[in-house]
Amino acid sequence: MKYTRIILFALLLYFSLSFSVYGQTDLTKYLPEGYNTTGDVDYTTYLQKGLDENKSVLMPDFPVLINKVGLNLKNNQIVSFQSNSCLIMEPNTESSYGILNIIDVDNVKVNNAYLIGDKDKHLGTNGEWGMGINILSSSNVIINNPTIEKAWGDGIYIGEISHKERKKYNKKKYYSSNVQIIGGKLDGNRRNGISVISVKNLLIENTLIQNTNGKLPMAGIDIEPNNNEQFLEDITIRNVTTKNNEEVGVKYVPLNFVGHRKKTVRINIENHSDYGSKIGLFIGGLLYDKLKKVDNTILDGQIVIKNFKSYSNSKSVQIGSIQKFNPKIIFDNFSVFDKNIRNTEKENKIKTEVKTKKLIYK
Repeated sequence: MKYTRIILFALLLYFSLSFSVYGQTDLTKYLPEGYNTTGDVDYTTYLQKGLDENKSVLMPDFPVLINKVGLNLKNNQIVSFQSNSCLIMEPNTESSYGILNIIDVDNVKVNNAYLIGDKDKHLGTNGEWGMGINILSSSNVIINNPTIEKAWGDGIYIGEISHKERKKYNKKKYYSSNVQIIGGKLDGNRRNGISVISVKNLLIENTLIQNTNGKLPMAGIDIEPNNNEQFLEDITIRNVTTKNNEEVGVKYVPLNFVGHRKKTVRINIENHSDYGSKIGLFIGGLLYDKLKKVDNTILDGQIVIKNFKSYSNSKSVQIGSIQKFNPKIIFDNFSVFDKNIRNTEKENKIKTEVKTKKLIYK
């Protein structure tokens, strides 16, 4: 009897460890018997059930196909990917999707996500909003060490639930807040590596964003609100490398942000290096036709660009023509390198353009 109990206990321990690591439920247990491990079978419904029923989960330790619905995370959830975990978007005709959707949730952490979009196999031609990680109207979100490739739109999108969808929710504030993207690599996404649309308190740190191409803006990071209601406050981009993006490394576009509501912009870009993107850094302004359409209230706050390094760009820094509505913009030390040789002539040309546009150069 004693030995029977020991054997039963050992078996229970074995099965519990098979399905849980340090309190995390391995979602493999939600897959059907005889499951496929090559990433060719859609298991979206099974994984979603596991996410709905557990707060701390491990993705299966092999590739899994995900359909156009994607996976939806919930409040107070930790999602970790194992060494061979990968979510692959099934080719579809949708103009928009999210492989991982973080929508109207609080306190979410995603560790070591590996996501592959359908950019090369997409079945339609419309739209540009197929996201790897879709963060809308959510707070306290940490994305640790993501690898996101070939999304039909952006690797990561940070913004708000759209007005037409808000009747489904009961919220007073729709911007995202307290978002961190730490480390990782965003590679070959179609529209942007990361789109920053509406957020308060964002940190992007130690991330490589490269080879963005296929659909404008084609930027590593594109900071571009959709309207005058949104927010760009307390954004820090630190130790980020952008490389070989078709158009821009880091881009700030206030075109739709300026309006009759008084807005504050606070952005710090520290130790950003771009290698080989067409433009390393873009600071947008307004267009003349925009001046006729809105009440142009000057944006408050400041943008600080410190220790920017440009390597082999067609244009290291580009500054939009109408800057008078932007907040204070400060350039604090930048260097231009061409074929690994410091190019003083290019640096002096940028300094002249900065001062001509009445921006500050320290």
